[in-house]
Amino acid sequence: ADKKFYMYYTAAFRVGVAVADKPDGKFEDHGIIVPGVIDGHMFQDDDGQYYLYCTDVGQLFVQPMESPLKPKGEKKLLMVPSQPWEWRSGRVNEGPWMIKHKKTYYLLYSGSGADSRFYGVGYATADNPMGPFTRAIHNPIVRRSKGVYGPGHGCAVQDDAGNWWHVYHQKRYDTDNDFNRYICLDRLWFDLVGNLYGTATR
Repeated sequence: ADKKFYMYYTAAFRVGVAVADKPDGKFEDHGIIVPGVIDGHMFQDDDGQYYLYCTDVGQLFVQPMESPLKPKGEKKLLMVPSQPWEWRSGRVNEGPWMIKHKKTYYLLYSGSGADSRFYGVGYATADNPMGPFTRAIHNPIVRRSKGVYGPGHGCAVQDDAGNWWHVYHQKRYDTDNDFNRYICLDRLWFDLVGNLYGTATR
């Protein structure tokens, strides 16, 4: 089994990867693997196939991968901003993160401008990692509320007990044009029919 650790990074609107034998390094830079994109998230499906989800000009793409280091074919456009909450400050979809739950693919993403108090998180579902994806009608599932300003651009992780957690950033103040942010941790959960929810929407 591959026991390497892969760290995907953004540099000058390009996604690259560095590799190490342990999570605290030392990482060896393998260079840029997908040009012209940001916000790379690598997802490995149950069949072993790899997919790199990324952002280009406020739209979401997927790049099929031959391996964690090598793209396969061309990237595919998945989603463009289409729900009103994604238009509050610019027209933006970014920060993709893929999870799989009971054979359904859940693509979490952020919408509106990252420096806006209206920044939030929604999701879309598909039965294939390449789409097509359908947005949830109850988006955004993490949004501005009392004491929560501009939450977004996170990742989802599952603990040993099977609970899902959302790690994201939010703004310190209820203002626009501000990047004074800090990291938050909240629960994510599914209802009986598979709808996904975030703690900050309660």
